Amino acid sequence: MSATTNGNENSPLIPEEVDKPHSTPGGETSVATNSSDSNSALSRQQRVLNAVCILVTELCERMTFFGAAANLVLFSKNVLKLQSPWPSTITLLFAGTCFLTPLLGGWLADSYLGQYNTIYGSSLLYFVGVVLLATVSASDNLLKSLFNASGRVVFFILALVLIAFSAGGIKATVSPFGADQLKQDGPRAVQTFFNYFYWFINIGALVAFTVVVAVQQKDIFSGYAILVGFMFLGIIVFLTCRNRYLVKPPGGSQLTETAKIIHNAIKNRKQNTGGWMDGAKSRFGGKFGDDQVEDVKAVLRLLPVFITFIFYFSVFSQMSTSFLIQGTYMKLNFDGFSVPAASLSLFDIVIILVLVPLMDYAVYPRIERSGIKLTSLRRIGVGFVLSAASMLVAGLIEIKRRTVWQHGNICTQTVFNESHSASCFSIFWQAPQYLLVGSGEVFATITGLEFAYSQAPKNLNGVIMALFLSASGIGSYIANFLVAVVNSDWYPEEDPNQGHMEYFFFMMAGLMTLNFLLFLLIASSYKYKKSSLQSKGIKSLVRSYEVDLKLYIYRTSDNFLSGGTHIFAMGNKKDPELEPIFGGASRSNALADSHPEHIGRRTRILLVVCILFTELCERLTFYGIVANLVLYCRDYLKLEAPLPSSISLAFQGTSFFSPVIGGWVADTFLGRYNTIYGSSLLYVVGAIVLGAATFDYGAIYGLSTGSKEAFLGIALLLISVGTGGIKANVSPLGADQIENEGPIIVQRFFDWFYWFIQLGSFLAYTAVVSVQQEVSFFYGYVITALSMFLAVILFVSGRKYYITHEHKGSYLSETLKIIWQGLKKIQCQRSARVGSHWLDRAKESLGGTYKDQRVEDVKSVLKIVPIFLTFILYWTIYGQGQTSYLLQGSFMKLKLSEHFTMPAASLYLFEITMLLILIPIVDRIIYPSLRYFGIDFTPLKKMGVGMLFAMGSVLMAGFMEIERKKYIDTHGYFKQHPFDTPVNASQMNIFYQVPQYVLQGTGEVLTSIPGLAFAYSQSPLYLRGVIMGLNLATIGIGFYVAGALAAIAKNASDGSWYPQDLNAGKLENYFFFLAAVMFANFLLFVFLARKYKYVESPNTVTVQEDHGQSLINTSTSNLEKV
Repeated sequence: MSATTNGNENSPLIPEEVDKPHSTPGGETSVATNSSDSNSALSRQQRVLNAVCILVTELCERMTFFGAAANLVLFSKNVLKLQSPWPSTITLLFAGTCFLTPLLGGWLADSYLGQYNTIYGSSLLYFVGVVLLATVSASDNLLKSLFNASGRVVFFILALVLIAFSAGGIKATVSPFGADQLKQDGPRAVQTFFNYFYWFINIGALVAFTVVVAVQQKDIFSGYAILVGFMFLGIIVFLTCRNRYLVKPPGGSQLTETAKIIHNAIKNRKQNTGGWMDGAKSRFGGKFGDDQVEDVKAVLRLLPVFITFIFYFSVFSQMSTSFLIQGTYMKLNFDGFSVPAASLSLFDIVIILVLVPLMDYAVYPRIERSGIKLTSLRRIGVGFVLSAASMLVAGLIEIKRRTVWQHGNICTQTVFNESHSASCFSIFWQAPQYLLVGSGEVFATITGLEFAYSQAPKNLNGVIMALFLSASGIGSYIANFLVAVVNSDWYPEEDPNQGHMEYFFFMMAGLMTLNFLLFLLIASSYKYKKSSLQSKGIKSLVRSYEVDLKLYIYRTSDNFLSGGTHIFAMGNKKDPELEPIFGGASRSNALADSHPEHIGRRTRILLVVCILFTELCERLTFYGIVANLVLYCRDYLKLEAPLPSSISLAFQGTSFFSPVIGGWVADTFLGRYNTIYGSSLLYVVGAIVLGAATFDYGAIYGLSTGSKEAFLGIALLLISVGTGGIKANVSPLGADQIENEGPIIVQRFFDWFYWFIQLGSFLAYTAVVSVQQEVSFFYGYVITALSMFLAVILFVSGRKYYITHEHKGSYLSETLKIIWQGLKKIQCQRSARVGSHWLDRAKESLGGTYKDQRVEDVKSVLKIVPIFLTFILYWTIYGQGQTSYLLQGSFMKLKLSEHFTMPAASLYLFEITMLLILIPIVDRIIYPSLRYFGIDFTPLKKMGVGMLFAMGSVLMAGFMEIERKKYIDTHGYFKQHPFDTPVNASQMNIFYQVPQYVLQGTGEVLTSIPGLAFAYSQSPLYLRGVIMGLNLATIGIGFYVAGALAAIAKNASDGSWYPQDLNAGKLENYFFFLAAVMFANFLLFVFLARKYKYVESPNTVTVQEDHGQSLINTSTSNLEKV
């Protein structure tokens, strides 16, 4: 029975096995059953559908990865114009990092996030990285003007870093996650999954190395734009089954446990034992059992063999570097078609597709029948020899290629829009070296995997896979090191026609031969473990893996870093560790019986603290960015007025529009936890990009102004989207944790929530703005990036225990349908009912299709909308605090003493302080006193008074501007340099601005907070998200209107009402204009408020969705503090 059926919508995020009294730390599952066999609740058809979603996700990710990596060397060389050996260096570093990051990805999935959250978060970062890569490759003239060479390189590196780390999160988890979906169907079903998994990888590789590279060679931007679509499709497909995936809760990393055993053995190495590792055994003073230590010793015996794989992977990586460079200087164009150099990798793919089944079903069995024992190590040795031979053949081909060129058989061809002279020696002569590499891969890589699994303890297979992947990553780094060590004659990346690249190939062949001899020495002394190689379980597993590592470095499938162990336990028996996600993606983890009482009060308080500090750090980041954004645009980017103010207002406006989307996504698709988690990751990336834009790269590599503007635009877009996902969900998620404690505790949560927001604002407008103004923008934005990173850590720290509401879908679409049906029938014959509203035509009783009470609820929403519309100009006035007030302050005296300079943005602290003081005063003293004397100070009356205070704020600012300029006439001006920009400032102290900030803060207490209480009390419960979205949207629209008014005022007054130099204009006229507009808005508000009739309903409401009964709650007394 589902949690919802039980009547309890809440469930903590920890899967609990029924046979255990306490919950087991969970990953990201939501459980829909109370029985131990909950995973059987999913039909086989659904489990197969889950697996298909994962397969298609992997297909899209592999197409994206291979498409990005295939022409990376040529893109670096021909588009970014990087000098040798940087193109190969970057490519190899990228490849190596992609094979080391699965260690981190697997560890995160095993120990903290679980597989679903790791894949989901990594996919979002992956998508951002691919978008950045496509942006760098844009060839449009407008985009070229935004990116100088150094700016494009910075974006390029940032994109590769995001992709490398994201690929690690996906590679470590997606294949075991897919296997988990079919695990209960037995090993044959899992083997079938891996066979299909392999074929989907190959489809991705084929598409990337044919279609994508062909498009890239003609237009690199179009090629990378295709990858953006692939990755976006992969995310959508993965989320399709988000509510139905079977997941395994994270239970600790085997890699960490292995490291602890080794560390303990080193500490106790002086013990009188048989070997240094025995010091970790408990009977010799260690902390671990004998079996655990023996397992680690077995792993260490494999290390020497794995070390010899490092140089093998160095040779293997030449397919994507030196082979590619060699191919571009061979004949690519033939009659009727052109062959991209990167497409020769298809020969490697094809030979593997042919050889794997041929060797498995024909060659190996025939050799065994003839009495020849072709052991795993012997097969690996053969693979090493073939790998060395591929380098030898490549060297001979290079001699022949250059000889043809030297004899004048030259053809001019264009690659990536760059023409060069190439040898007319056909590129298909490279096929033998690719075939040899592929053959070596069949013998070495796949057999190496089989060897590792057969010789390692079963419970340490995850560690073995981590070590194996590390060998491939280190191999790429070694190849990069060798490229840097040899001289340009041996690796003439700029023009192979002028060098001797064959020497590099022969050197690699020689080193690979030495590596082979070392391997023979190690293999001759290796003693095979009495393993289960003949076991059907291992055999079938190895077959499923034989195709799993066929594409290493650039053509690689995913591994079992985090899931290798549990595959061995497969059978038809149900697995209690796997639970389905029925309740929606928001309920990432849950108790099997779905009762939140299992989470203790102390734990719930800790969860609330996590959320409060998350909000503190997020607000510190947001306000730290907003505080000096106008001055950053004006003084650092040298933008002319009113563009700095417009950018700041547009950013804030978008940040208040995006919560509407964030709330809708959480309600309908992802749930609150996943929405906050994903949004936080985008937020972190945005904060890092903003910091990168402000770093001083020096005279040579310094960013152009256009590049900085592009950085700023991308950063603000990511941050505004991230803000929307967080703002719409973090406060209700916090309230959910202590909802069972009663309304008073929930009310206290919102009080603390507000104070933590103010604390974040206070820190931003003191510490952060001071660092930005007195040290540099870079260090100020580093603080904001670190703060957001800390917010993610704090939020994720409570991931195992969060209690969340099961999402039931968004009612926004139903509301819009009701409105649309009312509009469609507006021309129809009026109802006979007296006073019928145009929306009544949507009622069932009057011929519509919706329940009467549903329509009444929508009518109550529409009555609120006119009131909300008057909020728009209020927020327009509010937006002056971060724009025109800030500009005015920068032309006033900031240096208050020899050792103290007041940042102009720090005046906002007086507004924050006013809020902190006034809220408890009006709540505890003023409002109760008014009620005592019989004065009904309703929310609408409070809001009207608040609007008057807002009008008074801009009126005061106008008078202050007049006085500021009078000070210049009587006392003269002096030079001051806010953000290193000289201005002629008035001698008038900046603290004269305090009254306008105090008035604005007072207006916020009386307008914003009662407006929130009004929205809660007058809206239907199930439409409360829609109402809050509309309320936040008025803030965004208000900021947009403020930006538009600034532009209109400047153009209408020829720049005098909003001047670049305030001393030469009349900014006071702009302030008086805003005051007049606000007064007119106040009169409209009074007119609407007098006609408004408050909704009356019981304070206690029963949710009866199915019968369409009203869900309105007008208990405003408990909501005003919110």
